[in-house]
Amino acid sequence: MAPRKRFKVFSMKTLQPVSVCPPAIAQVNVPSVARLLLVDDHPVYRHGLAQLLAQEPDLEVAGEVGDSQAALAAVRELTPDAVVVDLSMPMTNGVQWVRELRGAGEEVPVVMLSMHDTSQHAVGALQAGAGAYVIKHEPFELILAAVRAVLKGERYLSPRFRDQLAFRNFVSKPGGGVAVDRLSERELEVLRFLGAGFSTREIASTLSLSAKTVETHRAHIKDKLRLRDSAEMVRFAIDWLGQQQL
Repeated sequence: MAPRKRFKVFSMKTLQPVSVCPPAIAQVNVPSVARLLLVDDHPVYRHGLAQLLAQEPDLEVAGEVGDSQAALAAVRELTPDAVVVDLSMPMTNGVQWVRELRGAGEEVPVVMLSMHDTSQHAVGALQAGAGAYVIKHEPFELILAAVRAVLKGERYLSPRFRDQLAFRNFVSKPGGGVAVDRLSERELEVLRFLGAGFSTREIASTLSLSAKTVETHRAHIKDKLRLRDSAEMVRFAIDWLGQQQL
């Protein structure tokens, strides 16, 4: 029988590791094993997910934490290959935590799990720096696919989001940013006003520009974001502006 995998669980207050041993699994020869950190304030779900992941021959659960405050310390101590984090947590939610993680210079890939199946939450997570967004009640196979995708430097979304307009312009790799990063500051201003329902003339008046100049900016936005027409551009602007306010 193959030796059992062992991983650490950190308490929320003391961050002291305790030994946890998942069920034994068959030995599989693989070139490398990715080490994961799980961050979720629901211990039953977290432990259950850990047990499932620990059965995968190419994955190892290096540790678990139950809150966002302990999570950053665990990232630094354990240096995992990827982090699986819940969106809804006390004190600091998952999106805010990813922003703090990136602000601290940590580039570890992140899979965001959530009970929220709205595009605003998903886009907010991706823009904060998460590499994947998966709904928690979806099959385990989708979580597994998301983990393996971010380990390869790819993005992953729950299937329900993939054809939605708000996600068409995310590049395939988390480090590459999103398509709106291609816009100039003035184009971003115009996009914000479009999302707020301003007409071309209203934008021109507000920014002290001519209507022709605003139309030129609109054309550039449509081309850079690869949108089909003005109606699709306005829908994108509304979605984009909405998730900026999360």
